[in-house]
Amino acid sequence: MSNQSGIPKELLEKLPKDVQEKLKQIKKDLDKFTKKALEKYDKEILGIALLPPPKPEPGKKPEEKIDVLVLADDSETKMPVFEFKSKLLKDLVDIAKNINEKIIVELLPLSELWQNCYDGKYELLKLIALSAPLHDKGMLSAIKIAEVHKNMVLKKFEKYIVSYVLAGSIVQGKATPTSDIDTWVVIDDTDVKKMTRAELKDKLRAIIIGMAIEAGELTGIR
Repeated sequence: MSNQSGIPKELLEKLPKDVQEKLKQIKKDLDKFTKKALEKYDKEILGIALLPPPKPEPGKKPEEKIDVLVLADDSETKMPVFEFKSKLLKDLVDIAKNINEKIIVELLPLSELWQNCYDGKYELLKLIALSAPLHDKGMLSAIKIAEVHKNMVLKKFEKYIVSYVLAGSIVQGKATPTSDIDTWVVIDDTDVKKMTRAELKDKLRAIIIGMAIEAGELTGIR
């Protein structure tokens, strides 16, 4: 059972009292930020997530900052992406400062996320997979479970995987909490001699679908 901090009660009770209160206050501040941000940019914001703390440099104390990622849909804006990003970021930073100066906002336009994927840069996907959603229209959950599933597939079949591709409503920025998550897995079967292509396809499909179910259980996303 969880309480207002969003942390399971049995875990929270084991923490020192001062830490418990600090976590509760952070949750309140994040809820305030999310509410204010959505009041201004509900149409544009696809998701808001708490990012994991960065690894501190050796010999240095970790910074007491609260990193928040805001994923924004820039598909319908008439502004250049950099102007869209600059405008939203300025307003969201102002909102955050008025609530808690330790909240650091990172704004990510959807087009920028996909461009990173086209360029073979997947760090942002990994970051989203490790984040804790505060608000989600479906996009963050879709990316999170797809990233977990992709890693499972690559770990099992890395030698044979040519591409793992997202498709459908996700890449169009139209994902909802009930959307299907469409993926393509391209396999290099040139070295497979012991079975027909049809047999190989059926066997891999069954394994990969099983991994999708497991990824859903690991992330709590259905």
